[in-house]
Amino acid sequence: MIDVNELYKAVQFFANKEQSGFIKPSEFNMLADRAQMEMFMKKFGNPELVAGPMQPFPKYSYQETQKISDDLRIFIKKSELPLSSGFLNYPTDYVHYSSARVVNVSQGTGMTINRREVEVSVVDDSELGYILNSSIVNPEPDYPVVAFYEAGLQFYPDNSENVVLTYLRRPVKPNWAYNLVNGRPVYDANNSIHLEFPDETLNEMLAKILSYVGINLREPQLVQYSETQKNAGI
Repeated sequence: MIDVNELYKAVQFFANKEQSGFIKPSEFNMLADRAQMEMFMKKFGNPELVAGPMQPFPKYSYQETQKISDDLRIFIKKSELPLSSGFLNYPTDYVHYSSARVVNVSQGTGMTINRREVEVSVVDDSELGYILNSSIVNPEPDYPVVAFYEAGLQFYPDNSENVVLTYLRRPVKPNWAYNLVNGRPVYDANNSIHLEFPDETLNEMLAKILSYVGINLREPQLVQYSETQKNAGI
């Protein structure tokens, strides 16, 4: 994870160097969260990064490379959740869908219970209308589908009791906590919340925060700062 105090000190260092003024802890916390969400969207596959008709997919996308998967792995959440008439409210930390498998349970021989997890296909609303009214491709236990709505996900057929949902959750909001000592904020490690992205993404996160406050840096400057910190044992 990214140490929130190290990131905060780096932001203050460059703000002071560029004479941009002191960044308040409340401002830093807000910008740090915005920066991590921007990175989160970029690595998942922000549609705004689509270049045009000749490049119909984002430059970066979820699980396209192992590096992206590693950067996002802590946010990939798998849960078995109950369904109500095939409906599932979005989990409170839900951001992006990854996959779903409905759980079909049947009585086996003797006292055994057979459990199967069946992969679900995502359909849009126009497809769903056709499927539900078709005698050929109507949803069956072996070929379930799911549609997305404002409040949650609707699975068909709607008689399954549970679903195994894999999704990307929202990153926890970082917080550089502090106590006032002689009128100045002093870092409070016990109440601070670090950023969940891997430490190797610190420079990328730092550059995003600094860009929000109007400080534009080249990668060599960030690398030099990181090496200075390492050599100083920080």
